[in-house]
Amino acid sequence: MCKPTTLFNPRSFSLLENGQANILTCDGTNAQPATRVHLKPHDLPRDRPYWRAREAGQI
Repeated sequence: MCKPTTLFNPRSFSLLENGQANILTCDGTNAQPATRVHLKPHDLPRDRPYWRAREAGQI
């Protein structure tokens, strides 16, 4: 009998802040390990990086 496995550690969800997500990436053939990413809000300009906007207090 197969034992179910979890893709994400349950604790990783409790550690997420606003604007973060856990993702599984794939390059088309190979799945990459689970990763935490920062989501850029849609109302920020494209030329303004997430971290600079956060330092400026816009996020």
